[in-house]
Amino acid sequence: MGWLGWILLLPNLAAATPQVGLEVGIGRLDDRLRVHVRPDFRLLSEHHLLHLAAPIEFFPSDVSLRTQDWDSLTDYTALLQALNWQWGALKVRGGKLHLSTASETVVQRYPIGHHPNRPGSAISIRFQNHRWRSHLGLAHHFALASLGYSLWRPKSQQPVQPELALSLAVTDDSPITMGTDGRIALDLTLPYHGNGFAIAGYASAVAGIGSDQDGEWRVHGGLRGEHRLDPHWLRWRLELRHSPTGLVAQPFDSIFGMLEPKTRAIITPNSGLGFAAQLQWSDRLRIRFAQDPGLQRAEALATIHRGKIVRLYFGTGWMGEMEHPFLLSECRWSIQKGATLFARARFLERSIDGVVVRGVLDGMIGVSWALALQPGK
Repeated sequence: MGWLGWILLLPNLAAATPQVGLEVGIGRLDDRLRVHVRPDFRLLSEHHLLHLAAPIEFFPSDVSLRTQDWDSLTDYTALLQALNWQWGALKVRGGKLHLSTASETVVQRYPIGHHPNRPGSAISIRFQNHRWRSHLGLAHHFALASLGYSLWRPKSQQPVQPELALSLAVTDDSPITMGTDGRIALDLTLPYHGNGFAIAGYASAVAGIGSDQDGEWRVHGGLRGEHRLDPHWLRWRLELRHSPTGLVAQPFDSIFGMLEPKTRAIITPNSGLGFAAQLQWSDRLRIRFAQDPGLQRAEALATIHRGKIVRLYFGTGWMGEMEHPFLLSECRWSIQKGATLFARARFLERSIDGVVVRGVLDGMIGVSWALALQPGK
C-alpha cells in the first residue's frame, strides 16, 4: 500500500517539501519495559500528503524486538501512516483510518491499524459528482463498498445528501462468528436544509451474508442533523432498530475494532427493539451509545486544544455489560518548532504471547522531532 501511495502521489508532489522526523519514547508494553523508535518521512504539498513511518518496539531486558510487529505481510502495510490524494472528483486516503459508509447502519468509524495486535493500514477510495457517490475501502481481513445516488440534485456544500445507497461490508475474521461474516444494506436518506442546519430522516434495511446469520434481516430508522455554529459544528443522531430474526446490528464499528483479533464476542442474538444515539461537537467531543437485545456498546471521546501548543485526547468505552472495556489517552505539548513532548496510556483487553485475553495497561513518554528539508537558494 505504501508503494501505491508513491505511484499516485509523485506526479503531484514533485515540488513538495520533504520532511524527516524521529520519535523516541520509553514506557511499558506487553508487561515489559520497552524503548520505542519511529523514523518518519513525509512528502507534503498544499493538497496532498504521503507519510511513511516504521515503528520499532525494542525490549532492552533481553535485547529483542517485538517480533509480532513484523511477522506478516499486513505488518508491512502499517508503514503507510497517512495518504491524502485528490484528482478532481476522485479522493484517495490511506493509513490508520476510521471507515464509515452510507448512513453508517453497517460500518460506523471502524478503526484499521489502531489495535496493538492488529497492525496494518487501509486504503479508502471515493468518487463523487453531482448525483453519484461511490466508496471502496480495503484492509487486511476487511472490505467495504457503497454506491449512492442523489434523488434530486442538491445544492453545493450541503452536508446531507438526498440519497438512495447500497452498501456491502465483509470480513473473514469476524468477532461475532468464526470465519466470514458480512452485511448488505439499502439506505434511504431524505434531508431538509435550513439556514445553517440540516435535518434528515433515514431508513435502512440490512441483511446478513456469509455466516450462520445468512439471510436474516433487520431494519433501522431515525433522524440525524448537522448544525453550523461557526467556527464549529454540531451533529446528532437518534435511531431505532428492530430485528424479527435476531440479526446482530453493525459488527463493523469502533468498539469491535478495539477487541483482540481472536476474541469472540459472547452474543445471544434475540429479536426485539434496539436504540442508538450519538452526539458530536466538531472534533472536540463525541458520545455514542447503542443497545440491542444480546449486545450493547458505549463510547465517549474528547479532545482539548490550546492552539497549536497543547493537545489532550481521552477516550473510553465498552461492549456488552462492561465486559470488554477500553481506555485511551494522549497528551502532546509543543516545546518549540518541530519538537513535541508526548505521553500516552491505554487499557485494552488482549493476549500476550498467546496467553488468555485479559486487561493490559500500556504507557509511554517521549519526544518527537520533525525537520523540513528546504533546498538551498
